[in-house]
Amino acid sequence: LAKAIELYSKALELDAELWQAEFQRGNAYFSLGKLAEAKASMARVNQLLADYPVSDQLKQIFARVQTTLGEIALAESKTDEAEKAFSRVIELNPKPNSQNARAHSGLAEILYAANKHAEAIAEAKAAIAAGDDRAATFTLLGVALTVTNKFDEALPALDEAVKREPKNAAALLYRAEVFIAKNKPNEAAADLR
Repeated sequence: LAKAIELYSKALELDAELWQAEFQRGNAYFSLGKLAEAKASMARVNQLLADYPVSDQLKQIFARVQTTLGEIALAESKTDEAEKAFSRVIELNPKPNSQNARAHSGLAEILYAANKHAEAIAEAKAAIAAGDDRAATFTLLGVALTVTNKFDEALPALDEAVKREPKNAAALLYRAEVFIAKNKPNEAAADLR
């Protein structure tokens, strides 16, 4: 990724208006944990695209930028900023797709951390409906359902999380809790091994 950043930087030296190169450089910075640089790149992309006429394609690009900004804000523990960015993604791109799937799961994380479990459940379900098939999203859904005592709904979500990530400690722990609540001690014990 460091080499990619170098190449994107060289491209931008040749043409500072190449928003695609700036966007890719920002994502590379983010992947390397260079959050300030990633944020600056995304701000520059927003600036470069401001002069383009509004179109569906432009909305998709802005949604991708906002998704990255939301991810950066989460990594910086700036939940208000992340929530705004993820909400903007859904506003720009309300139809279920991979961009708003991540926005919904990001909102679910924020809402769960704020003890807004019902809203977190709704956002996690929206993320999954939009195509988010990550174990983390199924885990979050299962955990939120478990803490709200919706054990029958929690079990399939936790099963999916464990199917995708067999050693997912949180999913196994909460699935054991569901098994205990459903009076299935043998299954609970198996998950706790």
